Amino acid sequence: MVFLEQHKDKGVSIMHSLRILKQIKNGEWEGLKKTIYKPDGSHFSGTTRTILYTPSESEAGFEVRYFEIKPGGYTSLEKHRHIHFVISKRGEGEVKIGRDWQMLTPNSIALIPPNCPHQLRNNSDKMFGFYCIVDHLRDKPIELLKKTE
Repeated sequence: MVFLEQHKDKGVSIMHSLRILKQIKNGEWEGLKKTIYKPDGSHFSGTTRTILYTPSESEAGFEVRYFEIKPGGYTSLEKHRHIHFVISKRGEGEVKIGRDWQMLTPNSIALIPPNCPHQLRNNSDKMFGFYCIVDHLRDKPIELLKKTE
């Protein structure tokens, strides 16, 4: 669905698209593709990513992604200049921010500050799912631990 927002006082019209995303089952979204978390060569295990929202030029400047980590899995240990929010959806996981590990349960929110080493992992026996909200225009992460051959 598309709607037009008009600002008569500014002489501007902005087109917006209204999109409702429906999760068809845990970890899968209607019409969206689940992908491997990162390309080969990255140090991670058992993690997938689904991009839920990427803005067009006229819309919000953030991106919303959904990640799932299998039991025993983890994301890469990395840092970057941009901040991001992690919102736990299902299962239990842990987030490392700096040197400390903190438990995330459903509906927990973690703020990852700029240039702070961080990683997420799942030490439980069930899937761990979370949303990650980041700036759409952002720097690339610097991985702090590389995959060994």
